Amino acid sequence: MSKGPLLLLAFFSLQTKALGLPAELSLSPGQVRELEKGEVVVQLLPTFRSTMKDVLTVGYVAAPLEEVWRVITDYQNYPRMFPGILKSEVRWKEGDDERHYSLLDYPWPFQDKWTINELHHDRGNRKILFHRIEGTVKELDGSWRLFPEGERTLVAYSIRLDPGVPFLPAWLLEWGNSRIAPQTIRNLRRFTRAKDR
Repeated sequence: MSKGPLLLLAFFSLQTKALGLPAELSLSPGQVRELEKGEVVVQLLPTFRSTMKDVLTVGYVAAPLEEVWRVITDYQNYPRMFPGILKSEVRWKEGDDERHYSLLDYPWPFQDKWTINELHHDRGNRKILFHRIEGTVKELDGSWRLFPEGERTLVAYSIRLDPGVPFLPAWLLEWGNSRIAPQTIRNLRRFTRAKDR
């Protein structure tokens, strides 16, 4: 790798840290301004495979950390919060680890897909890691990371999803993931404000 991209990444990391945001998010000053205006920022990050990208979605939720944590760990209510999830169940739980079943709504002409994910709750570091261990979804890895700022929380949602649809071009998959991921933060915002949960 040439020095140019590394210097650019270091610059953005320093800028993000100087602006009071977590340096690990590597947000540009323009992205920080978007966040402060209430926008959801999306980054497509390269992975070990040239055809797949991690989609990182970052946005503020106007609720304290404990409320956001409670909502994102309320897996039984995911179908109400996230319209693309038809069914959601915790199948196994031990300590900070659990297995979670989801039935996902796919548009016609595709059949709905299901997945069993293994989740690890790292409450001390305010993050949840998940990855697919079984199901008709080919690949699913991601995380929730929460950064408290008083009465609001900066939420970073990362996902790498390959739905396992044959002949689906990588660019279309990337486009779809980058369109759906911001809605996750928007739905989380609505759900934390909802009166009857």
